[in-house]
Amino acid sequence: MFDGTRADLDGISIRCVVEDPAASAHGFLLSVQNGSLGVLEAEADHPEPAATVSGPLSAWMDLLVHAAAGNPTSQDDLTVSGDARIFDALVHALH
Repeated sequence: MFDGTRADLDGISIRCVVEDPAASAHGFLLSVQNGSLGVLEAEADHPEPAATVSGPLSAWMDLLVHAAAGNPTSQDDLTVSGDARIFDALVHALH
């Protein structure tokens, strides 16, 4: 679902926060290394993320559904702080 050749994101990290009582209060940290997308376990060992994206679970699910359908678009209910271009590039690399 992630195509690292569609965007130059190597070495970039993005914090994703799901605003849901059942989710982690701190979210999770995605990282792109060698063209692969992964989740970083120990955030303290990594630099500050280039962007932080937060929103309700429904917005995250809509993003993934659109990406799976071949139409990845950022959702209006997701709030991006930091470098929004990084998140847009990540969304573009989803399919």
